[in-house]
Amino acid sequence: MKKLKIASEAGWVLAGQTSFLIGSLLSIKFLTEKLTPSIFGQLALGLTIAQGFVIIFFGPKSNGIARYLTISSKTGIADYYFKATNKVLINSSKKAAALGALASIIIWLIVSSESGLLVMYATTFAVTSGYVSGLISLLTAARKRTVVALHQGVEPWIKVTIAIFFITTLKAEANIVLAGYTVACLIMIVVLLIVIKIEVQRNGIIFNKINNEDWVSKINEYSNSFAMFAVFTWAYMASDRWAINHFTTLNDVGVYAVAFMLGYSPMIAISNALAQYATPIIYQKFDPSKSMSQHNARNATNILVVILIILSISSFLTTLIFGQFIVSNFASEEFVKAKEIVPWLALAGGLFVAGEAKAILFNATMNQSLQIKPKIFTALIGIALNIIGAMFWSSEGVAYSCVIFSVVYFTWISLLANKLNNKRK
Repeated sequence: MKKLKIASEAGWVLAGQTSFLIGSLLSIKFLTEKLTPSIFGQLALGLTIAQGFVIIFFGPKSNGIARYLTISSKTGIADYYFKATNKVLINSSKKAAALGALASIIIWLIVSSESGLLVMYATTFAVTSGYVSGLISLLTAARKRTVVALHQGVEPWIKVTIAIFFITTLKAEANIVLAGYTVACLIMIVVLLIVIKIEVQRNGIIFNKINNEDWVSKINEYSNSFAMFAVFTWAYMASDRWAINHFTTLNDVGVYAVAFMLGYSPMIAISNALAQYATPIIYQKFDPSKSMSQHNARNATNILVVILIILSISSFLTTLIFGQFIVSNFASEEFVKAKEIVPWLALAGGLFVAGEAKAILFNATMNQSLQIKPKIFTALIGIALNIIGAMFWSSEGVAYSCVIFSVVYFTWISLLANKLNNKRK
């Protein structure tokens, strides 16, 4: 029965992520047929703003929510923990919305009304998207594979459908696409809240000696370590597109964004599928008092890393050989130049997620603070490399810099993980 359950969970994860990947790739085709490279570039910049709010305000909290669920209850999502989770996400939403509103006004007054509106639309999308990510982290940690798989499978389809409807009936602008994404996320929030409440009612009232506020404090305390390097992580992840925009044109940003979505993003999706399956199991099985448990956790993360490295090399070779075919089938003709950098971004994405997989061990052993130094310093190195790459070699230089960054990050995290392992032996 146990093996059957594991196989069933793996099947749902695979189905959800496959649908997500196909939907994401087709979304590129649909949007590039409606948007020019310049407008697509503006959308890419808007998405980096949204990404920043999600990474800084919701990313660390999602980690905390996932880590403490198995500690709070062994029978699923308890009512008290759901209330604590909801409070954490609402507080994050308020902070993100307030900062976004202030930034929108300042940029409107100092830069332009167009830029101010872009920040405003990006903020609204970020708040709804971040809330969704928090709820999904809760369900993933509870190993509700069916629900998570269904959500991830339909997410890109819902987003692109509403976005295409909006730009067809209103106007082909980046802000309109972001508005469509926001509406899609609002629909997903309502559905996920209903599903979670049903799950909570199914578990009934579970006695717990720790009150809601204490769980909120525990989640926030665990999240603080991640929050310390979240700003640097986002700065690095956004610096490629903003550097290209500064030294070249919005058209080049649009072409680079398509290459990124065809090369880097699929590796993230594959990594998420593997991590989504393995991480909750590692968290549930890990016991710091048992050496065998620690050994199994190390083996699980090492297997995950090896799989991702093999996939990254395979993706590099595949996109190198079939790059033109891939770009021509998943983007309009105006974006054909993306074929030159897709392989390098695929390699960079694969090596980066291999490093992230290695870092799961830090989270499982409650040593997440060990990641602060490598996260911050490699992000600063990556930002510098992106600026230099864009300055001298445009988008191609940025793609090469992404590979160098990923190699540095993976090497540093691996050495740190090995050092932690040696201490625990």
